[in-house]
Amino acid sequence: MENKFKWSSIVLVVVLLVTYTHCDLMITPQNAKVNYKNKNSSSTSYDTSSTAPSEISTPSTDYANAYSYYEEVVSPALQAQNCLLCHSSNGGAPISVGEYDQLKALMMNSTNYQGSTLNMKMIGSMAHAGGVKCANSTEGICEKFANWYALEFSQLNPPVVDNPPTNSGSGVMGSVDVISSLGKINGWAGDSFNVNSTLQVEFYLDGPKGSGTFLGSVSANLPGGSVTGNHGFIFFIPSQYRDGSAHQLYGYAIDSNQQEIALANSPQNIYTYAPSIEGYDFYQNNVKPLLDSRCSSCHAVNYDQHFNSLLSPSPGAGGSATNNEMINMPAGSHNGKGHPGGNICGNKNNSPCSEIQAWWQVEFQ
Repeated sequence: MENKFKWSSIVLVVVLLVTYTHCDLMITPQNAKVNYKNKNSSSTSYDTSSTAPSEISTPSTDYANAYSYYEEVVSPALQAQNCLLCHSSNGGAPISVGEYDQLKALMMNSTNYQGSTLNMKMIGSMAHAGGVKCANSTEGICEKFANWYALEFSQLNPPVVDNPPTNSGSGVMGSVDVISSLGKINGWAGDSFNVNSTLQVEFYLDGPKGSGTFLGSVSANLPGGSVTGNHGFIFFIPSQYRDGSAHQLYGYAIDSNQQEIALANSPQNIYTYAPSIEGYDFYQNNVKPLLDSRCSSCHAVNYDQHFNSLLSPSPGAGGSATNNEMINMPAGSHNGKGHPGGNICGNKNNSPCSEIQAWWQVEFQ
């Protein structure tokens, strides 16, 4: 009896030790959500709807997958930027921004990071109550988002370049993806036959190269595009051409033989706008003081951000003094999205909506 008890005790201890030292292997991560420190674990699994690559080379092999990069880099950056002060149950902004799947959806809703809702809100191309967080897509928290996008894209949607254009006799291709009302152009241009090359992109207004007005050029060397590598670009239309009138924009990628290849979505009709000194002064003196006293606890109150809201939609796209995000939200809702602060105007002829109407008139009439 004593020997039987002794051997039973030994077996129990061995089982407990094995279970304790291998407990991490008993947890099967979902959707490849596994911390990068366990990246060599054989327990990692992926959705059957996606094919995980055998090797991740961008932005860093230190991370097993995109979710671990989000957990270790992106989430702390959101905390450091104080994003979750407003994106919380007490802050009034959407709580979903703090969730991996929801934030990923805002980032992956475009063929490149620059054109995504997340990036456009961060850099001010789309209205964001929290204000402009990045001067461009390659600095600060936006660089971290771009790296995260690169990991997500490489794992879930490996870029495939099929049938390069035959008219140029090369693999040069590209696209104008987004043009904001403020004249900010996001797109990409790359050479599928030479993915390490960086192409120049040229823009012309109201006519093709040779007859249109040359606006300038930019190197396509930012993250993004349908060719492997960094082939995205951002270009700003000079302010003198952002006059609110209808124009046609032409874009070209320049190949190694200095031949121009028209970008997809080019030419296209555009309406772009530039802020005015008169509008800035009116906002500072008449609109900002009202919003500082009533809205600053949940919203950033600044001219640049609110000018973007005043342009959503732009006058060329049907916007008016009484139909834009800037006035609709304090009046209760915009495009089906309710204002967490409720209807603070009562009707659009009451303050602060009446001052917003007057500001719109100063900017666009």
